[in-house]
Amino acid sequence: MSEWPSALENFVSHCFQRANIESFPPGKKKELQKQLTQIINLAILENKLDSNNWSKQKLPIFGEARELELEQKMGNVYPITVSSRRSDLMHQEAVQPSEPLVPSGSQQKKKSRELRFKITKKSSVSPANKIQVACDLNCKLVGTNTSIEKDYYRLTSHPDPSMVRPLPILKKSLQHLYAKYQSLERFKALSKAEYSYFLNQLKSLRQDLTVQDIQNQFTVKVYEFNTQLAIQNEDFGELNQCLTQLAQLYSVSTMGHTYYYSDTGKYNQEHNCFLAKDLCEDRNHINMFKFTSYRILYFLLIDAPWELLKIRQDLFNRGQQYAIRHNKFLSKSFKLSDLITAMDYIHIKDEYSFLVNMDSDVCNLRTVFDDEHMTLSQDDWFFYKILYHKIFLREQLKALITISKSYRQISLYYLKNLLMDLVFLEQNKLSRFIENGEVFNCTSARSLLLQIEKKQLSKIDIKGQI
Repeated sequence: MSEWPSALENFVSHCFQRANIESFPPGKKKELQKQLTQIINLAILENKLDSNNWSKQKLPIFGEARELELEQKMGNVYPITVSSRRSDLMHQEAVQPSEPLVPSGSQQKKKSRELRFKITKKSSVSPANKIQVACDLNCKLVGTNTSIEKDYYRLTSHPDPSMVRPLPILKKSLQHLYAKYQSLERFKALSKAEYSYFLNQLKSLRQDLTVQDIQNQFTVKVYEFNTQLAIQNEDFGELNQCLTQLAQLYSVSTMGHTYYYSDTGKYNQEHNCFLAKDLCEDRNHINMFKFTSYRILYFLLIDAPWELLKIRQDLFNRGQQYAIRHNKFLSKSFKLSDLITAMDYIHIKDEYSFLVNMDSDVCNLRTVFDDEHMTLSQDDWFFYKILYHKIFLREQLKALITISKSYRQISLYYLKNLLMDLVFLEQNKLSRFIENGEVFNCTSARSLLLQIEKKQLSKIDIKGQI
């Protein structure tokens, strides 16, 4: 494998650096990339990739020439000077990744990172094939890999189609993961090895979707499945990524009819919204609302109330006022948010008790892939309960800490009504503060409660990291 000529690399690097310094807008940056591709293709076509004078090559986008032409004579490569005003570059979105710029006057030579559009080429490749390879950079990539399982690796260069799986193979891959998941004990957290396997395969699947710019119902199902696994295994970093991507996918205009709007197209001019009353039990809407409720619970868990306001406002803007009040997932999630804000621990316990004891039907979540079907049998509330339970445990501890600061001792009868049962005290070694089997010594338990809060309720940041 041989690399591009060093003069060409310097020329391309200089162009991108100049675009950053001159604050090119995104549209102009795309035009720069297009002109670079065209001039390289022209050099390949005329077999002047090595002989062209890249040090004096001019591009129309910089106002140096009216049309793309190659420089015929080879000259000395001029040094590339870079502005020392790093603050100007820090705020510019680079078209391609590059090393931090070295201030002028430094004796060290700046090493340019390999640009994303740069492709290594075999010495035996014909000029016609070189043209095709360079042109593919601006074309939509379609993978050719047929592997059902493929490990995830972070991309460091332009993706190779032979290493990317096309959509039909990706569908089979997801079916394969579903089948493996069905064979496991699905009602408890996966082992570390099992979860690592699923996460690796799903990240590889998501990467193949991203590099091929595939955003459709299948993409939604991939992220929904990944979200469920992240909830089940309390991987909040991965959960945040998936929920954020799902929120974007649900709002894609091409999928708007499926997720947001009535099939009948009824429109209420007075309230400026689509009538959502008949849509709250629609399967596609239930999925969208259900995963939105997961996002609400996640933001409750990391204590980010401003994000809840954004979700509520977004639903209002999309004409889903009725769903906020009547959809079973959204209504319960927003009600919990209101109770936590009011520090109403008694009603939080009542809501949790109702959720735990309710008879939830096991539903089949049918995913349609063209003429293929696959089903994932799971309790409709299973993953919702996992997040809700974690929030309830936190609120239990907050309630006990509040009581310990307000009372010297409290009746066990009242405490049981607040905590549902006394298992929480036993699990946290607080039962030793029960006196005469009737009262709980709040004063003595206060310091231990604060230690438990510091240990167990570590702050989870907005990215899901503890």
